[in-house]
Amino acid sequence: MLDGTLPRIDFGRWQQWIAGLPTGGSGGSAINRVDLQLDQLDVFGQRFPDIQINGELRGDRWRLNVESAEAQGRVVYQPNPALIDLDFNKLSLFSDNSEASLPSQSGFVDFPSLDINIDNFLLNGVQMGRLALTAEPVDSSELTFPNIQLTSLESQLRASGVWRQDIDQGVVRETSYFQGNLETDNFGDVLTLLGQPQAV
Repeated sequence: MLDGTLPRIDFGRWQQWIAGLPTGGSGGSAINRVDLQLDQLDVFGQRFPDIQINGELRGDRWRLNVESAEAQGRVVYQPNPALIDLDFNKLSLFSDNSEASLPSQSGFVDFPSLDINIDNFLLNGVQMGRLALTAEPVDSSELTFPNIQLTSLESQLRASGVWRQDIDQGVVRETSYFQGNLETDNFGDVLTLLGQPQAV
């Protein structure tokens, strides 16, 4: 068991650490339970301060409970092949255009498949509604989003898309393409959520 208080953990490095853990006497992982209090957790460019993580390894998957002011819920994590199944009551994210959400020189190498369900999703402090999302890395340069659904009281967005990162002589070039369908009873409220209240 691993327990205690740590100042900071970066998820990418944690992935590598988990994959490299020695096995125990029965062939399983030498560490099969965690109970950690973190001053900060860094995940895909997002920073979660003062977060509690506890859970156990069952078979080849970690089943973890997460509790902080910004994130509350359950995570199932499989190291190989990398998979994250996230079921949260609340998740609050903040966009920051000055900081890339992925390592610029590695593309989508070791990026996990995602299956995400969030009852209360907040972006930059704005309540967006219920979010359901799946994502699959195709290779080191492409991440596909087969299903994106965002549901609020008066609207529903269904979408899919692709995000690419190509590296040419050390220069990262990012492109993305998304398409979808928006159904709403109040388009003005949708524009307000998107930060464009004066657009209509």
